[in-house]
Amino acid sequence: MRSYLNAVLIGAMLGAAAAIYWQDRKAESTTPFVKPERNRRRVLNII
Repeated sequence: MRSYLNAVLIGAMLGAAAAIYWQDRKAESTTPFVKPERNRRRVLNII
């Protein structure tokens, strides 16, 4: 049971990281002067 909860938690974190990264890519394509590294660092800190 605990391993199942761990898998769900990891999946949720990966999903959130992927969503934020995808938002970064869209923002980057519309405004090239925005640096996506800031949000990536925030995601790594959250994880």
